[in-house]
Amino acid sequence: MSVAASRIIVAVLATVAVMFAAARATYSATATADDTARFLAGLQPSPNSSLAALTKDPAWISHARYFDSLFAREENTHLSKIREFSQKYLTEKHGTMLYMFSGPDFLYATSFFPSASTYVLAGLEPVGRIPELTSLSPLIIDGELRNLESSLTSLFNYSFFITQNMKAQLREGPIYGTLPILYVFLARTGKTVHEVNFVNLDQQGATTEHGFTLPDAPQRLEVGRARR
Repeated sequence: MSVAASRIIVAVLATVAVMFAAARATYSATATADDTARFLAGLQPSPNSSLAALTKDPAWISHARYFDSLFAREENTHLSKIREFSQKYLTEKHGTMLYMFSGPDFLYATSFFPSASTYVLAGLEPVGRIPELTSLSPLIIDGELRNLESSLTSLFNYSFFITQNMKAQLREGPIYGTLPILYVFLARTGKTVHEVNFVNLDQQGATTEHGFTLPDAPQRLEVGRARR
């Protein structure tokens, strides 16, 4: 091979590398809370999200189709009837909806009381965390999506969470707790998640914001401005 030909090949490879780097730069470095919620819910994240490439994985496509079917069935079987009941009988408007022992069940909370501006959900299950999904291997993400599907089984089959089962399911894997299910329900009900804060409660009910939750302290998750 001549020196000139070698230089051409090197130049072409260098150009491809620059183009590939530029393409990667068009994606956000980290996924937003809303993009993460949409990804877990089987909905497309924003085009420039770091998660966009992961939606081409056959496992995610299968997950999205499964959730499309699952939520369509729930809509036809229960949710549409609940909203009809709410419009007919729950006509008094309230800004805050308090749901004790709810776990992450925002789906039914917003179906019964769609006009509330603040939803307070209280439960015994762990709040949990969602790591940066692009840091996980495709195999782990696939397993976590399957686990998320399994965690919703009791709600869609019985219309309520079985606390003992959910406690066990929500403590497994890198994506754990009530937060991923709450993300799914927010995304699937057309909400946009703008902000998420982890806070601790003291004995007087005052809050302290943390990037983590303190051991043995009551935990609270604030999802701010989750709206359409």
